[in-house]
Amino acid sequence: MKNILFTKLLLLVMSVCLLAQSQEEAEHRGSCGHIHARNELYKKNPQAKQQAKMAQKAFSARLKEKLTTGSTSTLKSGTTCTKRIPVVFHVIYGDCGDGNIDKSRIDDAITQLNDDFGGDNANNTLPYFNRVGSLDVDFFLAQKDPNGNPTTGVTRTESDLTYAGVGFGPELRDIIMWPRDTFLNVYVVNQINSVGSSGVAIYPEDAEGLEGWDGIAMADWAVGPLPGEDREHYNTIISHEVGHWLGLRHIWGGDNSVGATSNCGEDDFDHLEAAQAVYNPTVADITCQDTNGLLDVFNDTPNTKGNSTFKEGDFCPEVGGVNTCEDYDYDTNNDGILDAEDDDMLENIMDYTRCATMFSKGQVNYMYSVLEDDIAERNQIPINAVTATMPDDEPYVVFQEATLNESKADNGAIVNTLNIDLVDVNFKSTINTNNLVEGTHYDLVRPVGYNSSNLQVNVVKSSAMPSNTATLQMSSTSIHTDDIEFGIIFRNWIFDTDVDEENRSKVIRVDFIETGEPVRN
Repeated sequence: MKNILFTKLLLLVMSVCLLAQSQEEAEHRGSCGHIHARNELYKKNPQAKQQAKMAQKAFSARLKEKLTTGSTSTLKSGTTCTKRIPVVFHVIYGDCGDGNIDKSRIDDAITQLNDDFGGDNANNTLPYFNRVGSLDVDFFLAQKDPNGNPTTGVTRTESDLTYAGVGFGPELRDIIMWPRDTFLNVYVVNQINSVGSSGVAIYPEDAEGLEGWDGIAMADWAVGPLPGEDREHYNTIISHEVGHWLGLRHIWGGDNSVGATSNCGEDDFDHLEAAQAVYNPTVADITCQDTNGLLDVFNDTPNTKGNSTFKEGDFCPEVGGVNTCEDYDYDTNNDGILDAEDDDMLENIMDYTRCATMFSKGQVNYMYSVLEDDIAERNQIPINAVTATMPDDEPYVVFQEATLNESKADNGAIVNTLNIDLVDVNFKSTINTNNLVEGTHYDLVRPVGYNSSNLQVNVVKSSAMPSNTATLQMSSTSIHTDDIEFGIIFRNWIFDTDVDEENRSKVIRVDFIETGEPVRN
């Protein structure tokens, strides 16, 4: 009878997981969710809208002054102009494993960011190739966490919030958020919002007053889409969202939706008084040396209704000759030139086409200016990047988590394992056992009152050679009245190169359910 009940329960769990996956596949996977989320935010919180307007106005004034005086860069990085941005991916996955993407896809996303922002993906056959911008920025996965411990730049947390559609709000940040003055926080979830968007980000002026909302969120399918899968050609989605994080609007302008006729009278730099002059292609781009006192360095994107191929399948409209505003003769910039005379910049990453390969020079200049300003502490990130960086070629061991939790049974059993990754080092190939032995391969520093019988820990390395991954498994404790901490130190001889002790040791916390404490869901 017990076996029958267990089988039914197992089938029920499997069916729930399969149902969740099939519903996800059936949903329309939409475009960027920024407009929808921002409008909802302002509707519910008018004060946030006013705060954002004030922050944007102050930024605009500072920018105008800098451009007028030709002030030099504020970056304090010595001889290089490159702005380094440590990135952390917080993978929030469901109990069926939904959204728990492989790190290789995160690595692909980082490569995509650097290539897109560096202008390396632009095709020289495209009509606006002469306007391709290149931002001297280096996105990299953080190598140290906020506590100075080695990290792979990826955290993984199981939570039902992955399905809740809260990508824009503070709920995910309440789970985990690393300081925004050092890290770009990227949240990976199963559902961004109720309309099935691919990603969402918060503008710097919004983040100025909403620090707990900062960063970007991505639907799991949109992070490094795999070849042959749905939306495989939309690799630039993450670059689109980081563009918003650095202040860029959609190429069709402010808060209007893609394809709206009124977009032809809007401009993507209407929010910035200092940028109303048309971009002058003969002007040198902003560099870390100076700005030459120029005002006309941003607005080089033609007005457009906006284009979207998300709802029509994975195809790219003909690049060149597409002009969605040709019947609407607006002179938005009062320069005597009708904007309708310019074809759409379909290759721009801030549009919704699979042709997206580039940011314009003006957009790059604007993002550079944001990284030079203290709005939402954006200028602090390149300065503080050194605190998230390990020394070059220094091997280290990464413990993916720092906390283990007791099971809901409140019996001392520990329900999760801790992944261990080796960086720039491997376990010696002569270690012919996968089950590492305490006292031989590693040492444990147990709290007072605990021994090997009441604090059971096992370390198992992967069987692949060369082996550079392992798991720490804590099975159970006979004492579980108070939270404890224990240390683990790998012995140096087990590695194929020397590893400093601080880079091969970790203090791990074990959280037990306290008397009267609510049981975790």
